[in-house]
Amino acid sequence: AALREADAADPPLRLAEARALRTRLEQAEAWLRAAEASLVEAKELRELQELQREAEVLRLQAPEVAALRARVAASKRWMARVHADLLRRTSSRGKASAKLTEAEAEALVREAAELHLRAEETELVRARLSEAAAWKAEVGAALGATSAVGVEALQQMERLHARGEQELNL
Repeated sequence: AALREADAADPPLRLAEARALRTRLEQAEAWLRAAEASLVEAKELRELQELQREAEVLRLQAPEVAALRARVAASKRWMARVHADLLRRTSSRGKASAKLTEAEAEALVREAAELHLRAEETELVRARLSEAAAWKAEVGAALGATSAVGVEALQQMERLHARGEQELNL
């Protein structure tokens, strides 16, 4: 009886308003499913940004939105670091860019995995690490093969040093 009185006091929702609310709810639920899936699936930065834009369009206020924003920001920082520190060979002034240590490059690969970030830059970092490992093996072989330091050994060491500086940027 009390419900009937409340219904009589408040005009029922118009059909169009009810449809709009249902549509908004369905969109929000679909977004949440996509956000939950993105937590376990590797995604490209552009996919994460699109998901973030959808949340903004829907004006969602949920913990998942905040988590996604943090992930997008961390992914952008990761991409910027890879491009600035590893992939860019020299600055615009021709000076050598900052070098990453092997440990820092390995940390970048781990961080991309933790972020569930799918990026071709990750493979570039892995390739650079592989090149660095081959270079280290060559240096080790050159050092092991030279019992007495001669001119040839010094020239070989200079070539390896230059290759490490110019090609590997590590």
